[in-house]
Amino acid sequence: MAESDPGRESAQLVVVTPWFPSSKHPFAGVFVADTVRSLGHALDGSLPPVVHVDNRLPEDCTPAAWERYGDIDVLRIPVPTPPGTSRQQMGRNQRNALVEHARDLIEGADAVHAHVGIPAGWAVAGVVRPETRLVVTEHATYLARELSHPAGRQMYREVLAGSAHVLAVGDAEARRIRRTFPEHRAKVAALGNPVRSRTLPLRPSTPGSLDRWLFVGNLIERKGVLRILESFARWHEDHPDRTTSLTFVGGGELDEKLRERAHELGIADAVRFTGPVAPEDLPPHFLAADVLVHLSTLETFGLTLVEAALTGLPVITTTSGGPEETLAEAASAGLARFVGIRPSVADVVAAARVLESSAPGADASRIKADLLERYGEEAFGARLLAVLDGGPAAPDLPDDAPTLVALANSPRAYRRMHQLALMATHAGVRLIQATDEAGERDACDPRVEVLDFSGTMSNAPWHLPERALISDLPAWLLRRVTDVGAFAAKVMGGGSREETWRRRAERVQGRHTRVARAVHDRGLYRFGYSYVDPWYSGWRWTDRIIDRMRELPVVAVAMLDTTTRPVAWRLAREFPDVRILGVPSVQDLWSMAQEDPDNQPRSA
Repeated sequence: MAESDPGRESAQLVVVTPWFPSSKHPFAGVFVADTVRSLGHALDGSLPPVVHVDNRLPEDCTPAAWERYGDIDVLRIPVPTPPGTSRQQMGRNQRNALVEHARDLIEGADAVHAHVGIPAGWAVAGVVRPETRLVVTEHATYLARELSHPAGRQMYREVLAGSAHVLAVGDAEARRIRRTFPEHRAKVAALGNPVRSRTLPLRPSTPGSLDRWLFVGNLIERKGVLRILESFARWHEDHPDRTTSLTFVGGGELDEKLRERAHELGIADAVRFTGPVAPEDLPPHFLAADVLVHLSTLETFGLTLVEAALTGLPVITTTSGGPEETLAEAASAGLARFVGIRPSVADVVAAARVLESSAPGADASRIKADLLERYGEEAFGARLLAVLDGGPAAPDLPDDAPTLVALANSPRAYRRMHQLALMATHAGVRLIQATDEAGERDACDPRVEVLDFSGTMSNAPWHLPERALISDLPAWLLRRVTDVGAFAAKVMGGGSREETWRRRAERVQGRHTRVARAVHDRGLYRFGYSYVDPWYSGWRWTDRIIDRMRELPVVAVAMLDTTTRPVAWRLAREFPDVRILGVPSVQDLWSMAQEDPDNQPRSA
């Protein structure tokens, strides 16, 4: 048992995390410290204690002890973790460490907030009392990999069974968890992260030209920093009459390579490297830039992007998960622009040109107000505390909320639907999705109603060859080969060989998924299905949608792609007073929220 802290022998709320900043690692888990302080705002300044289960090499472990990190009491518990330890074993090790050093504190709490499901969430789930409310925040970038393993899925299922809620920091991760465990989908919600908004002033005006580029983050491959450099070189070349610059704020393994590549491109004089910067020192960098460019392949939230938007700085980023939720309103208003994962230089430069035209017209103050409502320290802390106190993770919409019916039957429309669901629920508009996207009923926010037509479309005769030869059958075979090979590797060489085999198999499965999706989106759909499916869906979908629209106060129907025009045309004939829209903007949704079922403004 760790030496007791006189002021922390008991607490109503305890935070458990595998990451937390320290004097040696000041940037490790800063977002966890921010979450604790956001709870402090809701608790009138009283900060809950933190239990830090700290994975360390065995030779670096010291006795567990209480420390003071700024204004937060932290129980540091070093957990011996040799190289190559699986996260499942980390969970077992952390559970043992909690039992040994923090059992009384955790068992005495009324609520426990754990960060990441595996390993810490699973570890603490075996220590809390049955009546204790356990809420887990999920922000692990490795979640997809863990859920691809049977052992990881089983551990996560136990986390969900033992917790009141799992709060993902982004909708993409929430969708992943719901799709994997549909029986627990009501427990899963996307809550976001708190943002240090008090130190982020709104700039006087939005830049008229995007010549001063900025990147903030780790200089690693996943962040797309080399692609940012190449894209800036093209922008620099295209604008010889302007003074252009690119600033990298952060450090990492690609630092030297970026410097060498800048010299090769002849732009070394225009590229600056500041090294890592403390979060509180970032605002001057935002205010001195014209655009933040962030081309990560995966972001569960994208804290830096939200901070930039709060200052009114235009943002170019990828459809990498979290940013599609956090910046949905900013993108709709013209302050942010999305490009695909691993975009070409031409894509990034084109996005900069569009953003240069749209950003000056964006209402930056309204965007900031919306972001503060969702992610500001005070508002976020109040929402999180309400969940820890027993409230719902996602409040229900009012019974008289206006209803929007959205139609999606193409890959482009699916992506738009995901963003629309986030914006609609936030604006207070009830959304009904009519879609043929497989698995959407399980994956989407439980507050969104799904009219699932996936079976209708996928069972059409012209879709069956694709399912058999390109999608479902190869995926099934790859899963079986993975399980058999992993079992053989475990028998022959133990857990390390099994883990190596599964990681290799996972890469193959990922390639197959990407190839199958590309064949569908860029080949079969583009040159075949897009001509046939719309009319087929217009014939097969309409009666069911009409029956549902007669039961609810529907104010509009949204066509999320031109492929849904036949369905919308039939609905317009049946309901001549219902508006037919394209892709709704944030302003459209807020206007709908102020209308009553008869399309009249609601009284204040």
